[in-house]
Amino acid sequence: MTDGAGWRLALAAVVLAGAGGTALLVAAALLQMTSAEFQQLALYIVGTSAASLAVGSVALVIVDRMLRPSLAMRAFLGALTGTLTAFAHVLLVSSLMFVNTDHDLRLLIVLLAAGGFVTVFFSVLVAQVTARRLDVLRGLVRRLAQHDYSPPASLTGGGSEVAQLAADIESLRVELAGIEAERAALQREQRELTAAISHDLRTPVATVRAMVDALEDGVVDRPDEIRDYYGRIRRETQRLSSMIDDLLQLARLDAGVLPLDRRPVSLQDVVAEVIDALRPQAERGGVGLRLAVEGEVRPVRIDAAQVERAVANLVRNALAHTPAGGEVRLAVGAAGRQVRLVVQDTGTGIAPTDLERIWDRFYRAEPSRSSTVGEGSGLGLAIVRGIVEAHGGQVGVTSTPGAGASFTITLPLAG
Repeated sequence: MTDGAGWRLALAAVVLAGAGGTALLVAAALLQMTSAEFQQLALYIVGTSAASLAVGSVALVIVDRMLRPSLAMRAFLGALTGTLTAFAHVLLVSSLMFVNTDHDLRLLIVLLAAGGFVTVFFSVLVAQVTARRLDVLRGLVRRLAQHDYSPPASLTGGGSEVAQLAADIESLRVELAGIEAERAALQREQRELTAAISHDLRTPVATVRAMVDALEDGVVDRPDEIRDYYGRIRRETQRLSSMIDDLLQLARLDAGVLPLDRRPVSLQDVVAEVIDALRPQAERGGVGLRLAVEGEVRPVRIDAAQVERAVANLVRNALAHTPAGGEVRLAVGAAGRQVRLVVQDTGTGIAPTDLERIWDRFYRAEPSRSSTVGEGSGLGLAIVRGIVEAHGGQVGVTSTPGAGASFTITLPLAG
């Protein structure tokens, strides 16, 4: 026996017991019967109910398989079956004491016919309303299948099963719309990334090729010019190597496979090493560079080399945008269950329209990609955010154009 057949038999048994039990309870309360009459009534009710359920179920299965009726037709057939069952009960039980005259029997049949008509009418009406709501949901599902995620004009409200299904479909639509928006944004970012990589790789490669051709053709033959060409080739090669290293770093961050050797480390020690390494660059540009430690700072559990790289990117960026006579100040302090690092400069600042995009790959706020300020790969800040978030931290920026910028990194404490 299949699960479906077993379920239907169990349901039929429950219906039969409910119908018979209810009828007998009402009869015992309203009718004066002897024990024999009550037993005879119970036998009739159980027999007619069982026969009606069996005949009605078989008829519904046959009609369903042959005609594939609509929801309204199913409701009509169900209500009709119930009405005919009531007629069967009346006709079979009328032989007992409950209907004593033909006139009473005819009157009861008329009343049953009227009640049956109303029952069938409202059953079909409810089924049609439900069917219309289901048609709306079917249309919405069809639109989702066609990748149309626009909001529907209206949805079924209330607490019915159809309304709950509508709410579930709407939740699915919102989720799919979000996924589609993310996919479109990713495709747009990939196109921009491809164009940016092509531009930034093509320029140094073309420069190196031109200088190599000049050296091979003997266009330059003076020793000082040759040394200058070799120095420029070395710088362009280093630039290419740095860009490729940044791309590999981003690829690891995106894939979530960046190896992190986390150990309890003093963040101010990491920052101090960055300052020592970049102090010559700051002195050449005439920019002050100093570190302030605010209070007692507990260790953070980080990969010191990766965080050092992120801090160095921020400091280089600040030095590049701060004119001579300015200052870059780094401050390390406690922030609840986190440690906060602030890198603040007195440079040119960032325009409000650029604040959200500075984290994008290859994005530079300068109008020209070949400007002296924008000679980097344009990946530094994207790498900063990736490294910080890989450590469970956050990074943000505030800026006033012409008054400098302030980048803030927060990292969770060790343990």
